[in-house]
Formats: sequence, C-alpha cells, structure tokens
Amino acid sequence: AQSRPQKIAHPSTFEVAEDRVREALARTNAVVFARELTSFEQIRGVCDARFAHDCAFFADLSDYSAAGSGELIAFRNDEERPDWIPVPEGNRDISADTESLDQWLRTIESHRVVRTNRAHVMIAAGMMGKQVIFSPCSYFKIEALAATCPPGFDNVAAPGHEPLLASPAISR
Repeated sequence: AQSRPQKIAHPSTFEVAEDRVREALARTNAVVFARELTSFEQIRGVCDARFAHDCAFFADLSDYSAAGSGELIAFRNDEERPDWIPVPEGNRDISADTESLDQWLRTIESHRVVRTNRAHVMIAAGMMGKQVIFSPCSYFKIEALAATCPPGFDNVAAPGHEPLLASPAISR
C-alpha cells in the first residue's frame, strides 16, 4: 500500500485566539512549524507542532555585504502597524515600495543602522551585520522572532538596548 505524502506547513507565526486559525490548525493533519516559541506554545496542544527558524534565516545574502552608511527607518504602513507607536519621521516602508527582492536587499545593505518593526527587514539587516533596532508591530511577532534568532545576532536589539557596534555579516 502506498502511503500518502506528509503535509508540512512552513514556519509561520500563529495567533490561536483567532477562531479561524485555531480551527484550521485543529483540522489539519500536517506537521505545522512555528517560527518562534510564542506561536509554538500556542499551537502545540492544537496540532502536530514543531519549532523551526524562519526560512529567511537560511538565505544566502553574501552578495549584500557593503558596510553602508546612515540610518534606514523601515516601519510598517499597513494593517500590522501598531496604533500606539507613531510612524517615525523619515520612514520608508521598503517592503511596500521596492519593486524587487534585490532592490529591497540593496536598500538594507546601503545603510549602517536599521530601525524597523518588520520581521524580515530585521532578519535581513541582522544577517548583513547591520546595527538593528526593532520595535513591535501590532502583535507579538517581531519580539518573539528576535528572542529566537539563531546564534550570531548580537547586533539585533529592542529600543533602549541598542547594540554598540554592528556584528560582522553572518555567513550561511
């Protein structure tokens, strides 16, 4: 007898307080990977849950190694923007206004310091060795991801805990 291929849900963030999320997880026969421990703790009793780092941590960013200069302020302008934190002066939501992945990465690469509340901006900038200061989005995602960064992300910190120097780029 042939066995059915196993279904896998790639690492994601989950909020089981949302009925449709909890119900979908309860129905699935997939192995579901949470990309941070807050989600893992929420889903482990609902489905076949595992922890794995966000796939972005495994990207090869070796072509993006310039030291850069100045500061990039890349905060969300979408529905995940927190109401309680004003969008900083000089903000550029690069995830919404760049036309390609290369342009998005080159924008990050060209700066020395990156302030953001976008998870993948935080990850890419951290992997490039930039000084990264992250702020919350509208729910726990970015803080939870920052808490579970793989080793070598000493250059990523919350406001008030800024790293003094950027770390060298992380080679994968």
